[in-house]
Amino acid sequence: MAARIPAEDRVQTLKALFATLVLLAPAFGQSRFDRFERDVADIGSTLNISNISAAITENGDTVWSRNGLESAQPASETFSQTFSGEPIVWSFSQTGDSSGLWIEVPGRALKLTLSANSKKLTESAYLKDGNIARSTIALAFFEDVVFKQTFPREEIENRALMAFYLGRRDQSAAILREAFNKFSELDSSDDLSLLHLVAELNLQATESVATVVLMKHPDLPAAWLYYGKYLRSQRRFREATICFKQITEHRPPFQHWSVAEANQELSTLE
Repeated sequence: MAARIPAEDRVQTLKALFATLVLLAPAFGQSRFDRFERDVADIGSTLNISNISAAITENGDTVWSRNGLESAQPASETFSQTFSGEPIVWSFSQTGDSSGLWIEVPGRALKLTLSANSKKLTESAYLKDGNIARSTIALAFFEDVVFKQTFPREEIENRALMAFYLGRRDQSAAILREAFNKFSELDSSDDLSLLHLVAELNLQATESVATVVLMKHPDLPAAWLYYGKYLRSQRRFREATICFKQITEHRPPFQHWSVAEANQELSTLE
């Protein structure tokens, strides 16, 4: 037979349980999107964007929205990539005074739609490089809502990219050096966004990252452009010319934004 708990002890136990429930009540009452809401606000503040509207749908139903946004159609050009083992489909739009971002995680029936009264929302992530994880707001969505886990390497790369976008080159370089010390695999990353950043900052790591990216993607014009700009900054003009010509002389011709930039670079070298 189980021993009886004295009445006084039962009262103390109930009081302790009640106190715990009172402390936990606010957490239980929080929306599952509260952290994401705070991250969106923080990103808006960092980029000085006065209005960011957003909506999340799950299985076709709107489960969270901000500033009245319910839904929006994706831009005409759609990208696809894998992040943390999940297929991600996304697109973005960017004009002089507005931007939009549309992200879908098909395997989880989740979609995020954002619009802002500034192009900074998408411009700061350099999304033309084709990596949605470089968007700080997209990464917050992945961490807070989709996967419910942190991605420290992505976070530190995004901090460096944001600092660079805001004109803080020395801070960006310092963050990247910290990242290379902390994540040894960065030197061998197949990461066009990272190549873009280290090349712009003239970091020695450009050589190793460019080698990996170009070995795996020899027909990736943006990679040749970024590496060529780095070589030019190092006064290695002959090698830089070869990189730019990999873009301009490719057959069939590239239909890519980098072609115009490569031609401009060549005009200053020849």
